[in-house]
Amino acid sequence: MRVRQVGGQGPSRVMWLAWAALRLFGVMALNGGFPYNRTFSSNGDVGFYYVWSNYLWHGQIPYRDFPMLYPPGILPVLALPPISYHLYRAEFLVTVLIVDALIFWVLYRSGRPVGAVMWMVAAPLLGPIFWARLDIFVAGALVTAVLCTESNRYAWAGFWIAFAGLLKLWPIVLLVLLLRVVPREHWRRFLGSAGLTLALGVLPFMAAGGTYNLAQVVQIQSGRGVEIESVFAAPLYVMRSLGHAVPIAQYAALEFTGRLAAAVSDLSEWVFGIGILLLLAKALRNRAPRPDSSGWLLLLAGAVILTSKVLSPQYLVWVAAAVGLMIDRVAARAKVFLLVSTALLLVTSQTQFPFGFRRLVAASPVASLLSVIHAVTVVIFAVAVYHAVAGRGVTPVGARHDEPPVAKLVSRNVADG
Repeated sequence: MRVRQVGGQGPSRVMWLAWAALRLFGVMALNGGFPYNRTFSSNGDVGFYYVWSNYLWHGQIPYRDFPMLYPPGILPVLALPPISYHLYRAEFLVTVLIVDALIFWVLYRSGRPVGAVMWMVAAPLLGPIFWARLDIFVAGALVTAVLCTESNRYAWAGFWIAFAGLLKLWPIVLLVLLLRVVPREHWRRFLGSAGLTLALGVLPFMAAGGTYNLAQVVQIQSGRGVEIESVFAAPLYVMRSLGHAVPIAQYAALEFTGRLAAAVSDLSEWVFGIGILLLLAKALRNRAPRPDSSGWLLLLAGAVILTSKVLSPQYLVWVAAAVGLMIDRVAARAKVFLLVSTALLLVTSQTQFPFGFRRLVAASPVASLLSVIHAVTVVIFAVAVYHAVAGRGVTPVGARHDEPPVAKLVSRNVADG
């Protein structure tokens, strides 16, 4: 299959109108518009950001004077002026929509028209949570990092991957995977930039006395139990339906507790560790053909959502970005398989949250069905990802590298946004 050359042009007016129409629907959905008027609100975490922003703007130092659940990559979001909660929520939404628009634009401009459309429709398929969490910033950073590697800007690529790692820890694994893509003579620039970014993001707070609370962030995230929306929740829901005692409690998120849940949690940690090690082993083996940066990102994203005991619907925002980067490059059959499985994954995730969330929390009989269906779609998606990336028929990216590098422009715009 040949990738259509876009020639550096952005989306047409019709495509921008379609993007705007879907985003208008999203804004109304976030504010409880139909059919979300009787579901759980997706804005809950923005309230935490607002509280932390108030602390920051009143002179308190994060991690020393107040704890947070996220690494220091959240600080640009906390820099938004917290004049009032409603104004802060509007500021957050505007910032998110700017990043959303930039991702849509650069996917199209870099020779990925199908990926741009996939990104555009992913939002209504996933629901309003698409714009209500930090994960869209992770998606923007990773899209920019991939474009930087394609335009040979390896120091910028290292910076953006490290920034994504300062928001969600898992992107740090991508630094190792991309050593198969980055030429050896540029490893120092790539890894040095990433290391410097991580150091500048963490060391100032350690020097200010925030070491304990920074360590707590890692401990809380790594010590979480089986989240009710993860793949590993499905057998626990089934066990509950069979009469076993598997309680659900609120910790960092809604998680299963008890002996059975602890056993499944331990199993999931082994599966996750083995999955990441296998991926790293595949990257370090000197065999061809090998994926490019977008392929490694998609493989990692698929492995994380398949094997992690922690899976929330908002994680699929960066999964949609990874699919958008890769989809234009795969053969026709693999393209259809990946598109359909991604759409099913997004829809079933929205079915769990917000529409079926009360049933999941109450562990009603319907919860088992919702959980099993979602787990099956995650497995199907993971198979589609491997088939698309590891299969034959991958075609070169349609970007024109003789132009001013798109990645450089994206880096500047995302940083400004």
